[in-house]
Amino acid sequence: MWPEDNLSQHFIIIQDLLEFSALHCMQKRNPRGDFTQKSTPRKQGMLAAAAQGDVETIEQLLIQNPQSIEERDPSLRSALHLAAQNGHDRLVQRLLELGSSLHEKDLGGWTALLFATERGHYSVVDRLLRLDTVEEQVMATPDGLTGLHLAAIRGHATVLALFLAHQSFSGIIAARDSSGRTALQFAADFGHAEIVSMLLRNTVSSVLLLDINGYSALHFAARSGHDGIVAELLAHSPELLDIKSFINGTSAVHLAAQSGHDHIVARFLALSPALVGTITDDGYTLLHFAAEHGHDQIVERLLSLRPGLLDVHTNRGSTALQLGAGAGRDKVVEQLLARSPAVVDAECCWQAFKNEFDLQQVEKVLRLLLAHKPELANCIDDRTKNTFLHHALGGAFQLGEDFSAEFMRQIFEMDPSAVHVVNLDGETPFMLAVASENDFGIELVQCKLSLDHIISAFAQHDRDPLNRAFFDKHCGEVLLRALNADLIGTVYGYLGLISSNKRQRSDDSDNDE
Repeated sequence: MWPEDNLSQHFIIIQDLLEFSALHCMQKRNPRGDFTQKSTPRKQGMLAAAAQGDVETIEQLLIQNPQSIEERDPSLRSALHLAAQNGHDRLVQRLLELGSSLHEKDLGGWTALLFATERGHYSVVDRLLRLDTVEEQVMATPDGLTGLHLAAIRGHATVLALFLAHQSFSGIIAARDSSGRTALQFAADFGHAEIVSMLLRNTVSSVLLLDINGYSALHFAARSGHDGIVAELLAHSPELLDIKSFINGTSAVHLAAQSGHDHIVARFLALSPALVGTITDDGYTLLHFAAEHGHDQIVERLLSLRPGLLDVHTNRGSTALQLGAGAGRDKVVEQLLARSPAVVDAECCWQAFKNEFDLQQVEKVLRLLLAHKPELANCIDDRTKNTFLHHALGGAFQLGEDFSAEFMRQIFEMDPSAVHVVNLDGETPFMLAVASENDFGIELVQCKLSLDHIISAFAQHDRDPLNRAFFDKHCGEVLLRALNADLIGTVYGYLGLISSNKRQRSDDSDNDE
């Protein structure tokens, strides 16, 4: 709470923030900061008039002040930029006649031609490309995006045709941006089939160009699921099928399997059945990708062609089942277990416990694994010395929520002796239950533990938590049991540990200061 004498000051600050927020919302613009009809000022200025295509107002303002043609907005856009961006062809022509320069650039290095191209304003782009002063540097942003790139990204086929027909820019078709992408790669990625066809008719060499990661146009089309474009690219250049990325040797079919595009995977395998066994530099097969990302249709297709993929390990030693379990893909796990129950091992469980996104999915996967091999509940992770019970009771400590009470009880009953196992961090399952404030877990296992161990666990995890009621409740119950058992030494031991912890925290705080 704030001190009462400072409340008025805080209310003033809050009021100022709200007023600023409201003003910000009133002045809010789109990603490139466009002026709109709704934000027209009462006294219209040069830039607002340009955005609306108001030729008459522009001419009146220039009569009053010829220097107003140099006016810029905070993004350094001029009247010509705004007129071109909003498709006002007549005003663009007039501004050029009045002295505006085609080479004017905004803060991001964009010219009027690029603004018009991005918005798909055919008549403005056509007019600007016909000017004798057009030069290639006007065609690209500092990031290397040319007009051809922008038309390909936005899907403006008629505008793109203007660039292809312009004789001064014959080399632009092979131009690459700062990430190494060509217009063809952008069109393939965004699914603009008409533009892909246009570019393929106008080029040969640029089809095989790769971006900085070694991705071709086919990689992008396969990853994004554009089957028609994939078919056209392969018909034009079948050798694209053999290209692998620079980073980890990923081919287009790997990306299709990873993204879940079964129809494209089927197309690739029909063209080249041997691709079913293709492996990346990391040792990933198509099955590894499909299982990890939960694409059960692709998993079924691959296993019907080559069941032995189940036994293939990545360079890090992971099987498809382990990756599927680690990602919480219960449908895929069930599918793989039905194919070959023998492939399940303890590592599948430890991978599942590492999932930090959806504890319910983790539980589903673990139930499937234990149903096929119940003895997994007795395993200990060699790397951490954690048991199943450590994970089951400490779920909230590791993942932010608890497993279901039914699941925790199941794990406890499968291996009650695990309550005494100490992991590499010196913690028993009960200690993790206390740390994660797991009421059910505490009640479940404390009957198997000594009062000394229980009190020690609470004392070690007494960190002034927000939920004081949790500790007060459980510690009170335990201390009462200790008093009833005439264990006065145990009670004093608990109080001593609490006092020691508080002194340590105080010392740590002083050191921090």
